[in-house]
Amino acid sequence: MTLPDGGQIKAFTADQQIAESERKSLLCNWETEVFCFLDQNATGLADQLQLLSDKIGKSDKLALKDLAFTINSKTKAKISKLPASSMIAQLRLGLICQSVDDLKTKLSLASAALQSRKSFYEAIPLAQTKEIYFGDNIEVTTGKLAFILPGLGASYPNMLADLCLHFPDVKEVFDFVDDLAVKAGSTELPSQRIFPPRNLNGTISAETSATLAAMDSAVITVLMTEWALFMLLQKLKITPDVLLGVSTGEFAALVMSDAIDILSAAPIFYHLSTSVARSIPQERLAELRSLQVLAPYTVIKPYLERANVYLSADLSENQVLISGNKIAVEDLAQEFETAGIQAYMLPSAIPYHTPLVEGIIDADRQEILDLEMNAPQISAWSCSTALPYPTDPKAIKEATTQLFSRPILFRESIEALYADGVRKFVEVGPKGMLIGFISEILSGKPHLAIASNRSAYSAILQLNHMLAALFCQGVSMDLDYLYALREPKIIDFEQLRESTEDNKSSALPYPVQAEENEVISSYLQTIANFQKQLVNVQEEIMSSYLRISTNEYNENDYMDPITLDPKWQEYIATPESCYLSGAVSQIQEESEQPIVCRSIKDDLLPTDEGTLALCAQHVLTPSETQTFESWSNVKKRREWLLGRIAAKEAVRDLVSRFFDVALSSTDVEIYADENGKPIVSAIQIDDKQLSPLISISHKNGVAVAITALEDQNNCRGIGVDVEIIESKEDGFENLLLSDSELAQFKELLVSKRDLLLSKMWSVKEAVGKALGNGLSSNPKNLHIVFADPQLTKFQVKPMHLATIATSKTGTVSERSNVSTAPDTIQASCIVVNETIISWAIF
Repeated sequence: MTLPDGGQIKAFTADQQIAESERKSLLCNWETEVFCFLDQNATGLADQLQLLSDKIGKSDKLALKDLAFTINSKTKAKISKLPASSMIAQLRLGLICQSVDDLKTKLSLASAALQSRKSFYEAIPLAQTKEIYFGDNIEVTTGKLAFILPGLGASYPNMLADLCLHFPDVKEVFDFVDDLAVKAGSTELPSQRIFPPRNLNGTISAETSATLAAMDSAVITVLMTEWALFMLLQKLKITPDVLLGVSTGEFAALVMSDAIDILSAAPIFYHLSTSVARSIPQERLAELRSLQVLAPYTVIKPYLERANVYLSADLSENQVLISGNKIAVEDLAQEFETAGIQAYMLPSAIPYHTPLVEGIIDADRQEILDLEMNAPQISAWSCSTALPYPTDPKAIKEATTQLFSRPILFRESIEALYADGVRKFVEVGPKGMLIGFISEILSGKPHLAIASNRSAYSAILQLNHMLAALFCQGVSMDLDYLYALREPKIIDFEQLRESTEDNKSSALPYPVQAEENEVISSYLQTIANFQKQLVNVQEEIMSSYLRISTNEYNENDYMDPITLDPKWQEYIATPESCYLSGAVSQIQEESEQPIVCRSIKDDLLPTDEGTLALCAQHVLTPSETQTFESWSNVKKRREWLLGRIAAKEAVRDLVSRFFDVALSSTDVEIYADENGKPIVSAIQIDDKQLSPLISISHKNGVAVAITALEDQNNCRGIGVDVEIIESKEDGFENLLLSDSELAQFKELLVSKRDLLLSKMWSVKEAVGKALGNGLSSNPKNLHIVFADPQLTKFQVKPMHLATIATSKTGTVSERSNVSTAPDTIQASCIVVNETIISWAIF
């Protein structure tokens, strides 16, 4: 295969593998390594971990890579000797580690958890659970494994960039796409857009998921990226039981199932993507509209039984896309509003996956007629039918040509796969935007849903997470390929022990390998964490198409959308000094404790969800970004981000005031404990480790956060709540107030019922949060014993409530039956524009 510059690329072999480069990698040491352990019982596994920890000892000369290779080789040998019948009963553990010290810490935590009377994850500090995997669900372990192949919107700038550096086979896939584009007459190489160079000012050029998806090579680029990840998994000996293609991902499912030869199909898919993108006249698009509806399909289905309105995608339990005639869709939006169903009109119509594009692929097209198809060798499912593909080649071809005129039945497909025995779902493609939908669809049911790649993480880190998760759920694999180019060494622990006993601390149990100094480190730093939801990406694709097809090109069309908002531009330019939120000075001044309170309104967030995702990466840490991406409900995702901005900026303000240290929002990480209570990860300031108390509330487009230093002036708990003054239904007071409260506030319940009940609900919520319970327990257990005449100051007595104590390290202790709260807790509230803000501190 010849490249444009005359170079050569190794071709695919007959068994559909890209030839592997034989050169050794200079990047031998990765940012993280995965460690896999198994044993027949918890005691044996705990002993195994403790023994390894003892063997490692205090040596600082061991390479993490060699430790991982040694442990995983031993695990592989152990598995090879086990009879198949005993594999299900084996307990499995997976660790993701950044250093040898990190490994020793996690070995200790996991060993203690295995010996604890609590369940494994209850015994692990919450902050550590995201890097420790444990398999203890037989239903998931014995269930089938499905690969989920995303569609066109999965691309993002610099996707798989670090995999290209570590696995030459992956890089050759992008070379293949470049070669294909040149042979098709393209004047640009797709890789120049996928891996954008830095501009003269040091910023990355303004490529987005939408601009990449608008390329002529978009479909084939995503297909080949999925193929690269599929081949990587194949070399790790991970084989799926089922393949599910989503939208254009159905092409990938057919290729991976051996129904179509990749070399024969790639040029055809390239031409199809070009013709599909230009298939609908602009005057026709102007007559169409698309609506994003946040409700189950079963709820909105009766509304669709009318002309000129079609289901385009059923993505999850609470997200559906509808397209159709402009007037019909606008009328439908009005009906939804009347019925209390949340719906958002998209600026650009997305007519694909509806009868509006019937015949977009001509089944009689000669290249399609000539394409050889076979029965799938792996069960391949179509997301447009929620059924397996037929085995007859002619029927497969017919189903493929009808792909774009059928709705995306993602929810129905996932439910059908689950009914068919699938319990493990791996998204094999860039970005990882379907995992949140899967978890929402299967909420409450045993399953594993994980991505092979995420835009918010380095590819190596996510690969290791995926491998640990799959190993712990019984998936067969061989990790040797991870080390194929890295020259790993097997550690002789016996020799290591003898060396330690002889005080030969400088001796190593294997030859020392020279370290390379920051090879291509600047290139690695260009990896983007851009995340957009499927619907919004499709919307932007159509917008990009409209601009390009009319030849009204303007360089600003492809500028980073963040630069269009001066406030965000200032925030990104000066992250340690600029605040998006505002201080609630009245609360800070009225409080007897030194606290910081900040609020922010939803109108400061970009209305476009794609731009919002880009803004979020300047606010959130990688772990928080994963949570942000997991919200498939648009409203809840925006509310969650709004609350995190207010909370992070409250903590920043607090640290600035008391320690004169400037932090950015990404320096502050906030996670939720098992009860949903927000916890600030420990912040190191000189020789001090701070764990500020934090409370967050959001309502009706407003988020408020309040923070204080733990133990300062004996501060042990803090809570805030936002409520709207509104009419309460009959009998509400009987649910909220005890008999003595009803008697005490009898007159006010007549003269100021709505105001009183709204304030009392808010005050109790704030006190409950300060105690660590919220109102998850009976609100009558929080007894209001006093309220001033203005209803601004309250005294609340906790009745038989337990509290949650937060330790200095930011971890959460178990719930205690002995309350650390005083007999009564002071709470206050203010009213701003019909919005109540209540806070409580003790």
